[in-house]
Amino acid sequence: MNQFIEIQEKERWQRGVSEDGMSVEEITQIAKLGLGRCPEECFSRDISGDDACACVRSIFPTPQHYEVYLEARAFFLSALAKGAFAALVGNAMEKKTKDE
Repeated sequence: MNQFIEIQEKERWQRGVSEDGMSVEEITQIAKLGLGRCPEECFSRDISGDDACACVRSIFPTPQHYEVYLEARAFFLSALAKGAFAALVGNAMEKKTKDE
């Protein structure tokens, strides 16, 4: 792929005009697992950046879908951290109660 084609595809995707859609369930699943990225050297990522590379464009039909994913991923990671913290505190409190 050459640079001109990559830029054209990125700009087309950024316009947000797509016949394709994505369900909430699909975005939720990706948010839980995280978005895999291509190997270290990626022509598309070098030209288009992390948020519009071919990897992202191949999964999300529009930038709006990608933004929803980013928000869902942030929420999921926050909830995961809160759950881990609550479990840690719960275990510490349980141990303290047993020790007394």
